[in-house]
Amino acid sequence: MEWKDEGIVLSARPHGETAMIVTLLTAAHGCHAGLVHGGQSRRRQSLLQAGNHVEARWNARLTDHLGNYTLEPLTAFAAPWLSDPEILALLASATTIIEASLPERQPMPRLFDSLIALFSLPDRSLWAPAYIRWEMGVLEALGYGMDLSCCALTGPRTALPLSVRAQAAPSRKRPPRPITASCCPCPLSCAATQCGMRATSCKALT
Repeated sequence: MEWKDEGIVLSARPHGETAMIVTLLTAAHGCHAGLVHGGQSRRRQSLLQAGNHVEARWNARLTDHLGNYTLEPLTAFAAPWLSDPEILALLASATTIIEASLPERQPMPRLFDSLIALFSLPDRSLWAPAYIRWEMGVLEALGYGMDLSCCALTGPRTALPLSVRAQAAPSRKRPPRPITASCCPCPLSCAATQCGMRATSCKALT
């Protein structure tokens, strides 16, 4: 069994004395782990940093085996931000969320495209609003999408807090009956829709 795909490194953990078990988010095969022989060498460690965009070749005797990866670098997304801890934190958060929330080996091409679009942002001022939109896209892909277009109870479109339990936005105006879902201030702002990204990238993030 063998396939070739592109992927984003989500994590790499030591296995034995020299190998690493690497988890990728791939374009056509979803979250997929594999063994990289010699992954603990200094030459390989830079390739296996979380967030790197790689070309992957996976092979195994049976489809349900862990299998082996052969990886080649495509884009080191973290490299331009090594002196910016805030962007590195967002990058690490995105890869951790994907690995923790997505099912294994289930294709998620839209989420893969959205992660590539997020990591490709050239301006640090665009990262925070785009990251919020990206997280909402992940929730939607997992079946927990939220409607923030208007109040879920009274209809107004202003001063909307966020109700995770209701998966909607009740306004601060007193509704006809008490709100029972717990609410917290909504982190979204109009800047999230004015990030200047290409239309295809914005569509992927939403």
